[in-house]
Amino acid sequence: MSDIKPNRTMVLSLSVNGAGYAPGTGPAAAGIDPPAWLDRNFYKKLAASVEKAKFDFILIDDLPGFNGYAAEQLTTAASIRPESVSVAGMLVPFTEHVGIAATIPITFNEPYHISRKLASLDHLSKGRAAWNIAFNSGDAAERHFGRERLKGLEEQQEQAEEFLGLTDKLWDSWEDDSLIIDKESGIYADPDKHHPLQFKGRYYSVKGALNVLRPPQGHPIKLTRADSPFGLRFAAEHADIVFGGAQSIDEAKQANAVVKQVAKAVSVTGDQKLFLLNVMLIQGDTEQEANRQAKLLEALFADSSVNSQGLGIGGWLTVAGTPAQIADELERWYLSGSCDGFNFIPPLLPESVDAWADGIIRELQIRGLHRTEYEDATLRERLGLTRPGNQFGREAGQ
Repeated sequence: MSDIKPNRTMVLSLSVNGAGYAPGTGPAAAGIDPPAWLDRNFYKKLAASVEKAKFDFILIDDLPGFNGYAAEQLTTAASIRPESVSVAGMLVPFTEHVGIAATIPITFNEPYHISRKLASLDHLSKGRAAWNIAFNSGDAAERHFGRERLKGLEEQQEQAEEFLGLTDKLWDSWEDDSLIIDKESGIYADPDKHHPLQFKGRYYSVKGALNVLRPPQGHPIKLTRADSPFGLRFAAEHADIVFGGAQSIDEAKQANAVVKQVAKAVSVTGDQKLFLLNVMLIQGDTEQEANRQAKLLEALFADSSVNSQGLGIGGWLTVAGTPAQIADELERWYLSGSCDGFNFIPPLLPESVDAWADGIIRELQIRGLHRTEYEDATLRERLGLTRPGNQFGREAGQ
C-alpha cells in the first residue's frame, strides 16, 4: 500500500452488457436464467448493488444488432440484450445517486432524436445522464437499417463532428430560466430566451428547438472510447471522459497525457477531462482461487468466436487476485498518474458487483481511494466538471 495521498478519489464506473462479459457459455455455466437480463427485477437488484458500492456511474454497453450470424457466433456470443436508452430510463426510479450512461451510436441516428432523449433522461434523473458516444461499423449495421454508412473515414469523422455540434446547439436552444409560467399574465415562456436553430449542414438539417428544457447539467456528460475510429485526439476533443484498455502503465500514461494536452488546446476547462482504464477484475478469496477463475475465463474466450472486447467500450486489462491484491494493483496504476479511475468490466452480473462491493470496493474505501457516501450533486458536479454555458444566451463565454 502506498503512503502517497491522492488529491481526489478514483472515478469508478461499471459497464453493463446483459449478464456480463464472459462469452455465452459463461452465464450458461453459472446457471443464469436466460430471460433474467430482460426482466426489470434484474436491473432493480443490480441498481441496489451498484449504489451500495458507490460507483460514479453505470455504463450501459450496447450497439444494435449481432456480432455475427454464423452458427458458432450465435452459439457463444451473448448477443441478446435490451436497448440502452430503455434500460437507462428504467434505472432512474431504482437509483438516487449513481450516474446513468447510455451507449448510443451516431451512425444511423439523428441529432434531434438523440439530444431529446438525453435531455429527457437528464431531467428525469435530476442531472445524472451521460452519453457513451459510439459508432457502428461493418456490414451488419447497414443490413439492419437498410442504409449505407459513409465509406471514407474523413467523411465519417466530419459527419460525427457535425452531429455532436448539433446536439450541443439543441441542448442550448432554451436558456435555463426561459420558462415563466405566470398564471396572471398567462405567459408560459420568454421568447427572447428561446433559440430555434436554422441549421443546414452537409449531413444534417435542423430547424427549430428541442421541446425539452435545457438539461440540469447543461449538457449530459459525454464519454467515448480511446480507440474510436477517429483516434484518441477526436475522443479527447469531444468527450468529457475517455476510456481505454491499456496493457501497461506507460501506455496508459501516454494516452492520458494526450487526452489532457488535446483537451487543453481546445477548451479552457480541458484540464478537467478524465481518462478511465477498462479493467476486468477476477476476485477470489485466495490468489490461487482467483488465478483458477482467470484461467477458466481465458479458456471461455479462447473457445469462443467472440473477441474480448465490449461493444461500445473496447478492450480491457485483466487483474486477478484477492481484494487486497487487486486494490494494490489499482492503487499502483492510479497513483502513477496513468488514469483518473477505472471502468470495471464484470464477467458475470450481478454476481461480480455483489462480490466487489464487499471485497475490492471496501479495500479502496479503507485506503481513502473511493467514497463511502455519495455527495448531493449532479453527475457533472461529482466528477468535478464545469457546467457549460449556453452558447446562445447571456451565459455564453462563461
